[in-house]
Amino acid sequence: MEKVIDGIIYSEDMSEVLGVESKSIKIARIAEGVKIIRSEAFKDCTELTEVYLPSSIERIWYQVWKNCNSLLTIHFGSDFVRLVTKWFNFLSAQVEFDCEKDSKTYKLIKRSSVLRSHIKELSMMSAKTEKIKQVQSASAEALLSSAFEQYEDAVYQLIASRKSGIIVLVALKKFCGIFSFGVDYEKWLSKIPTIIQIFSDQERSAEEVFSLLKKNKISLAELPSNKQPTVKLSADLVLFTKGRLYPLKVPNLKSIEIFGIKSIEPCAFQDARTLEAVKLPDSLESIGYLAFKSCTSLKSVNIPEGIKEIEWSTFDDCPALSSIALPSSVEKIERNAFEGAESLESIFIPDTIEEIENDAFKNTHIENLGSTFKIKSNYYRVMNGKENMEFTIKDGFAFDKSTLLYPALLSENMVIPEGTTSIEEDAFEYCHKKVKTLTFPKSLCSIGRHAFFYFFVEKIEYKGKVKDWKRIAKGEEWNHGLSVDTVQCSDGEVEL
Repeated sequence: MEKVIDGIIYSEDMSEVLGVESKSIKIARIAEGVKIIRSEAFKDCTELTEVYLPSSIERIWYQVWKNCNSLLTIHFGSDFVRLVTKWFNFLSAQVEFDCEKDSKTYKLIKRSSVLRSHIKELSMMSAKTEKIKQVQSASAEALLSSAFEQYEDAVYQLIASRKSGIIVLVALKKFCGIFSFGVDYEKWLSKIPTIIQIFSDQERSAEEVFSLLKKNKISLAELPSNKQPTVKLSADLVLFTKGRLYPLKVPNLKSIEIFGIKSIEPCAFQDARTLEAVKLPDSLESIGYLAFKSCTSLKSVNIPEGIKEIEWSTFDDCPALSSIALPSSVEKIERNAFEGAESLESIFIPDTIEEIENDAFKNTHIENLGSTFKIKSNYYRVMNGKENMEFTIKDGFAFDKSTLLYPALLSENMVIPEGTTSIEEDAFEYCHKKVKTLTFPKSLCSIGRHAFFYFFVEKIEYKGKVKDWKRIAKGEEWNHGLSVDTVQCSDGEVEL
């Protein structure tokens, strides 16, 4: 049952704020121990002026403060572990945050440019810092403009200006670098001719250019996550940078070779539909989820030794990718990793593999792996982890022993091999590529829940008799949205 204290409605265990008894509430003192404030809990409380938030808060849902037009002050407990900017959407600029100076909460607020604007002292400091940055940027921009006047083919972009110096993008035809320059203008101005000289010889190998940059002690920098190149870059790009590579948008990018990075962040090249080739550095340690999703022209990419996981949907919807080799360091292939890579015919999977999640190779062009991999778990449907699996792909289907997990290869006429005893839940769900015939083997004993959820096929055949079909155990809504309503058995037709 719900509890109401001081006009605030709580869950029975007092862990959540659900709403208010009256929209005319003026002061909201939320009880210590509350972890969650539910969506719209204080929405339209137009007379609310003060809110007290305990340090126990772990999450504030959506539109909590919408139309709280009279709200002036939010008082924070001193020991917040986490504060997220979007928790405070819809707050007006007039709202002040009140918390103990130098407390954990204060430090968290200080980290966010949006949140600290609600503390007067920090807001004034931010404005002063921003003014200094503007002056520094103007000065650096003028020096850079002058320095690059003599170089016809080179372009530059001032990425960031900080107390410690500036970050500058420099590009000359195919070579592009993100560089860090210190506050001593004379020193970094002398580096620019060196960079141009190194980049000028376009016949140099990318490895030689990278080596020369290091030899001349020219410091690379990370492109900040909130910045994108605004200058025109080559469609065949060699990029020198460091640290993390965040989502990068380069119009008409055809190929990219990257040096110096340790990680490719999630969605880095998602929807780069002109990208055909990617060469990754040996320094790379991780590739984020969705990194190459929907790179519809991608034909070649290397996975360096040291990568431990192919994260979810990394190469999802890459229909031009025909082969790939995974290094011996890979231990896990996450869900949908290669789903929709319709040209993928061959993949080398190392014996070190420990986990292969659901639908990793769904709707590819892999007919047979040729090997069986003993994996400790599959995290099959999130809550249904499986131990001691024997994973393989044969005859175009992914199997765990005699259980069909999903189709690896969609063809016009699909024949599930004899010996298959069960079809896993969700196995063929949302397979929208129309299949003419699907044939079930006589050995089939069970079909899982939602196994053929919105599966499009013209005809289903079963090699056994009608009485055998009726004995097959069928999960809940196994054929929901299936495009046919009958199965042709060896001795007649039966309705689904």
